[in-house]
Amino acid sequence: MKKSIVITILLVYVASIVIVGFFGMAVKVYDEVKYVQSITMSVESANDESYTWEDISQPNSIHKYYLEIDFSKAEEGMVEDKDGNVINTKYLGFTFIPQITYMSGDVEAENKIIYSMDSDDKKKQEKGYFTLNEYGVFTAFYAPFTIIIYVNPQDVNRASINAPAEIIVYCG
Repeated sequence: MKKSIVITILLVYVASIVIVGFFGMAVKVYDEVKYVQSITMSVESANDESYTWEDISQPNSIHKYYLEIDFSKAEEGMVEDKDGNVINTKYLGFTFIPQITYMSGDVEAENKIIYSMDSDDKKKQEKGYFTLNEYGVFTAFYAPFTIIIYVNPQDVNRASINAPAEIIVYCG
């Protein structure tokens, strides 16, 4: 090989290293795996006197909360019932606010959770005692009733044993 060919190959090699180093190659993780350590909850309502919220968790266990609703403070207005119809009735509305803590220490307030109930509580929902949507909006229409709402991460396989939360709701 001639000297000029070897020098040209070396120059192209060095130039490519300089160009790639200057512009860089960014690597992004698009499907980052985050493991849920715990879910803590809070609640908001338009009428703060209509409820009491208490954290009844035990150390080293899942988070448990007690929501006691005073239905005598219900207001009357137009709301959407379980069938999606807009009706004029007495109701109390609440919003559950999750806070997800990951094993890495990151904290998010996004709604990457699932609200569920056992079959008896779902029957009460079907009868129209209350509504609960996937965003954590809870509306009580009648009293008295007691239910337990289970709060789980969307991906249970990426959660610790103590990650889920329970909300015991008493409406009286």
